[in-house]
Amino acid sequence: MELIWEVLIRVTGVAVLESLNILIGDQPNKDHIAIAMTCSENNIDTILTLNFDILQEKAINLFTGKKARSVATKEEFIDYTQKSSKINDTIWVVHLHDIIKPGNYQNLAATVSKVGIALPNYKSLPFSRILESRDVICAGYSNGDIDTFPILSETRRQLFWYLHEGPLSPAVLENKNKMDGRLIIIERKSDENSFSELLMDLFPNLGHKINETINLAEVPNCSTNNVLLLNELENNLVNYLGSTPDEIRSSSQLILAILCDELGHRDMAKTILLINHCEKETRLVNNYARNMLEGHLIERLGDVNHSIKYYSQAKKYASSDDKFQTALLEQASAKLGAWKRNPLKIFFLSDWSSIVRRLRKSKSTAICLRANWELGDFFQHIADYFLIPSSMFLFLSKGKLSKTSKPFLSILDKLSLFFLNGIRRHLFRISASHYSDALKISLWGSFDELPSYTSLALIRLTEVLAASGNLRQAKYSLNKLEKGEKFYRWILSEHGRANAICAKGIFEYYSANFKESIELLETAKKEYGSHFSGILKSEIYIFRIYYWKNFKN
Repeated sequence: MELIWEVLIRVTGVAVLESLNILIGDQPNKDHIAIAMTCSENNIDTILTLNFDILQEKAINLFTGKKARSVATKEEFIDYTQKSSKINDTIWVVHLHDIIKPGNYQNLAATVSKVGIALPNYKSLPFSRILESRDVICAGYSNGDIDTFPILSETRRQLFWYLHEGPLSPAVLENKNKMDGRLIIIERKSDENSFSELLMDLFPNLGHKINETINLAEVPNCSTNNVLLLNELENNLVNYLGSTPDEIRSSSQLILAILCDELGHRDMAKTILLINHCEKETRLVNNYARNMLEGHLIERLGDVNHSIKYYSQAKKYASSDDKFQTALLEQASAKLGAWKRNPLKIFFLSDWSSIVRRLRKSKSTAICLRANWELGDFFQHIADYFLIPSSMFLFLSKGKLSKTSKPFLSILDKLSLFFLNGIRRHLFRISASHYSDALKISLWGSFDELPSYTSLALIRLTEVLAASGNLRQAKYSLNKLEKGEKFYRWILSEHGRANAICAKGIFEYYSANFKESIELLETAKKEYGSHFSGILKSEIYIFRIYYWKNFKN
């Protein structure tokens, strides 16, 4: 689901999350009411939730004599840790994955896009403290989030797990075996329709108390019908993806193709793109989002020159300055890609440089972050490919080297390194500076929540720090990279996972651990699937292991 949101946010901006506003006007269901009254009657002062809505707060305020207080922002988490034990008439609802706030979706978008990496410290610390002193009951939690379950599984108290439906998650089962009987599974009875019925079984007086307050039979089992939410999402997307069923279908095909590509199914992505082009009368359309989607996809599939045209078309129909800058930056990035494939096209490089340096001063955090990443990528490319004959030859020949050319190229490499290694290291340091700036912007902009390109900046930072000889700093960056790799594994992103593995292989290479390096690079090469640039990067360093091993780099 996070990949879907990533794609949608990429072309519509955070405004796509306005669809979730439908939850704001909804009413609490039976579970919300039962949980609220259970907490009120048993002096439980904290409810932890991964939901974006405030329906639990509504239930507390409507059906108990206590007040609900939401905890979602950094300031609210600090307030909670300092005052939660001092306010007796308050039930705190702690939103570990943020909350819907009309008109302000930036933080929610950041949380949604990177929910698989880890909770920031201001959330994880109070979460851990709660688990140190209290038993927890989990109501129908699917364990789909690697940022919260590891913390839950470390509790020394009892963890009651209500099995909502289906088989027990393998991750939950694994931890059940490790927790020495502290994880207790509560299986759903055949006649149970909701979590509220379980609570009334556990607390006999609860049903009587609820019936005195409200006729529970008139309250729906669940909140807003999923169909309504999907309709709202579709209505919201119409403004971006098209105004007719054919336009929406065409845009949806592009989204599906991008998802296939992200998951490593490149042949499927090409097939969907081909079908999409057969159905459309013209390839360039008067729609911002569809041009952005198509430009992104065909660039990933290797047609960089054509993607430039789509991004240029998207700029004409951008409805805001942020969207215009996004299309402009994507166009500049595609021009850099075109220059990499043909260094004689200096005018592409000139255009790219002018645009990126201008956008570094953008008021948009995401644009500024991406511009710094682009600069880091450029200097890394010059240092790691442009100044090394074998790398440049592999790049231009699409990874094809004859047996006779390999020894010859290794000699040229050694000559190049002898004369240019000082320049290479300097360029790597410049690249590291830009990647670091991107990470700083990310942390400043979203209170430790990591928006797009942050994990990739961390991956690249590991590589260039190792290449510039700063192995201690690279190792620190590598340790941080573990969170990003978990995220990629969680969302099944083969490219992202391969990038993380490749960075480890490059670190081991510069650490002279060649056996470990070759294993990691070969693994990354397989994980990349049909992603040419990733495969090429792996092959370049595999070549260096065999032909640079005895040469001091």
